[in-house]
Amino acid sequence: MRYKIISWLGQKLIFAIESLFRRTPVIQMPTPTWATGLCQHTGVILSEFNNLYNKNLREFGSISAEQNRITTGNSWKVFILKAYRRKISENYDLCPKTTRLIESIPEITTAMFSILEPKTHITPHRGPYAGVLRCQIPLIVPKGDLGIRVGETTHLWKIGTPLIFDDTIDHEAWNNTTERRVVLFIDFLRPLPWPLALINRLMIRVIGLSPFVGRAIRASR
Repeated sequence: MRYKIISWLGQKLIFAIESLFRRTPVIQMPTPTWATGLCQHTGVILSEFNNLYNKNLREFGSISAEQNRITTGNSWKVFILKAYRRKISENYDLCPKTTRLIESIPEITTAMFSILEPKTHITPHRGPYAGVLRCQIPLIVPKGDLGIRVGETTHLWKIGTPLIFDDTIDHEAWNNTTERRVVLFIDFLRPLPWPLALINRLMIRVIGLSPFVGRAIRASR
């Protein structure tokens, strides 16, 4: 009961804070230079991903039960490096070059490898918090029927090109091919004016200390 009350209060607080952020919407945000820079290291990042064994990858639904409600078909797996600025040191050790790149970019709050196995669909949903935007660095993109819809626009992943979007907009992704799709999945601080930027950083810290994130980190080890 105590956890449910804390969770309810947390959701109300997030909703109130988000209402402030939405007054300063992101319109045609240019691609951050650090995102383009990460794409220049795709080979290094992919090499470290390929060195992971399948036992290191987790079904996202086993880490966060909420993901089971939006995943159909085969499997959505992840390998989490950090979540809301909380690092998973064991996973950092397995990907030292990737994590050095990530740690050089202060805007990044969450980073993980996201694996859509063949015949997997992430159904329409919205992200949990408007204080961050999402960047996906494509690492493995098979040919065939796969993509991501954000609002009214469908995007195709392309190696060497970062995909930036607001994940609080209704979106879905699918992989109907016979191979897995892999991206480096990144959340980063939403550009905001002062003092909203400070409020946002404090909220990221509060969410990072929440039981929800704590459970996900423990399940990722």
